[in-house]
Amino acid sequence: AKGQHVRRSTDAINLDLARMVGMEKDFLGFKTLASVDKFKKLEAHMIKTIGELKAYTNEFGMDQSLVQELQTGLDNYTQTFQKITNLQQRIGLTPTTGLYGALRNSVHKAEANFIKLDNNLLFKDVLMMRRAEKDFMLRFDLKYLKKFTAHFAVFEQDLSSSTLSATDK
Repeated sequence: AKGQHVRRSTDAINLDLARMVGMEKDFLGFKTLASVDKFKKLEAHMIKTIGELKAYTNEFGMDQSLVQELQTGLDNYTQTFQKITNLQQRIGLTPTTGLYGALRNSVHKAEANFIKLDNNLLFKDVLMMRRAEKDFMLRFDLKYLKKFTAHFAVFEQDLSSSTLSATDK
C-alpha cells in the first residue's frame, strides 16, 4: 500500500516532466508565451506532487535524498527555462518585437535614407549587409557574421569615398 502512493507520485512527476520538456520545445520552436504559461502550470503541479512524495517517503521512513535531488533538479531546470524565456523575449518573440523589432525598424529607416540619397552603391552595400544579417539570424552560422563584417567594411569604405556631404554621411 505504501508503495502505491510513492509509485503514483513518481509516475505523475515523470509525466509532468515529459510535458514540461514538450512545452519547452514548443516555446523554443514557436516562441509563444502560451507554452510558458503551460510550463509554469506543470511546474506548480510538479512542486505539489514532489511535496506529496516527500511526505510519503518521510511517513514511511524512506530515504529523502532522492526527493531532494529531484526538487533541486526541478528548481535548476525551471530557473534555466525562465532565463531562456526572458532572453528570448528581450531578443523578440516575433520579427517586430524586442531587439529584432528595433533592428528591423532601424534598418528600414537607414534603407529609406539611402533611397533618398539616390546612391545605388551604398544602397547595394546595405542590402548585402542585410542579406548576411538575415542568413545569420536564420541559420546561426558564424560564417554569415564574417560576411556581414566584410560587407560592413566595404560599406564604410564606399561611404568614406562617396561624394555625400558630411551631414549625409
